[in-house]
Amino acid sequence: MNPLAITVLIALALSLAANAGLGWAYLGARDATTAAVEQREQWETSAQACGESVEKLQIAAIKRARTDAAATETARQLALQHLKQADRILSTPASTPGNDCKSAQDRATEWLKGRAKP
Repeated sequence: MNPLAITVLIALALSLAANAGLGWAYLGARDATTAAVEQREQWETSAQACGESVEKLQIAAIKRARTDAAATETARQLALQHLKQADRILSTPASTPGNDCKSAQDRATEWLKGRAKP
């Protein structure tokens, strides 16, 4: 066989092997890219769902803050009424001077009458 033919055959074999290697590398890279794109799309979907959930939670928190602020103000007003009532009861002179127990019972009785009112 001619040395030139052998050289051409060797060159063809090397070219065929190189092309097969490049094709195999291309297919592997294509598969990796496809998997990465699919994973990115899943992450984007998850991130979007998470963002929507956060927005819903923010709206709910704002609504609760408004409701809680009103309830807190109502509780504060009621507490002030109770403090005024306590000050009034404690500043009332003893109903039975010299008998602290009887005076305390009278104060408690008046307080309980006040609680029974709607």
